[in-house]
Amino acid sequence: MVCISQRFVPYPVSFSRPPGTLQCKPRFYNHTRYDGLNRRITSHIDSGAPSNPTGIDSYLHCYYISAWQILEIRQSDTPSAQPETLQPKHQYVWSQRYIDAAVLRDENTGANGLCDDDRLYFLNDANFNVTALLDTAGDALERYVYSPYGVVTIYDATSTNTRSESSYANLTLDTGRELDIETGLYSYRNRYYGAELGRFVSRDPIGYEAGDANLHRYVGNRPILPSGAQESCAFRPG
Repeated sequence: MVCISQRFVPYPVSFSRPPGTLQCKPRFYNHTRYDGLNRRITSHIDSGAPSNPTGIDSYLHCYYISAWQILEIRQSDTPSAQPETLQPKHQYVWSQRYIDAAVLRDENTGANGLCDDDRLYFLNDANFNVTALLDTAGDALERYVYSPYGVVTIYDATSTNTRSESSYANLTLDTGRELDIETGLYSYRNRYYGAELGRFVSRDPIGYEAGDANLHRYVGNRPILPSGAQESCAFRPG
């Protein structure tokens, strides 16, 4: 038996952002559903609430492997569509070297049920931040630069011009985690992280066992360590 919980997440806060940093979408609402293992299995993006009731909604259905890595996403614009009848939208491949080291994303734009229409490769740095998207020829398509706490600025392939959002609908970004464009929060599986706040928005689910007295703190408030310093496992994200 699978237990389902539902959460309603409006985007309530407006931040002043430097030009070019990724812009979240105020007035968009996100309804999410979780299974008994706390994995987000459905995300309903209400694109018109409350100012445009006729806006087209989007329903995303997520499929995972046992390591809690997203394997496939299916998309619909109607709530009645059964996930098993939908075409796959994106499929992902992850590296064996780290759970959040993204390798590639395949896309389906047709109706043959195969994600064989487009492929993007991810480049990662030492912290597994996605720093660029490449095409199959190895050419850069888009680049990403991060603040110490993970606020992303998106650039074009030449690193000359900034973009307010990804031209390739890429949301796999800081430390390889998925950014919710509706809320401005990164999904770290059991809780969400606000890069603009530099804090998790809920308590650490394992409590004080992580060795930190502040249950909302992110990597011990030390996102950048001096060269050669060793990081305690207590201060790893997630």
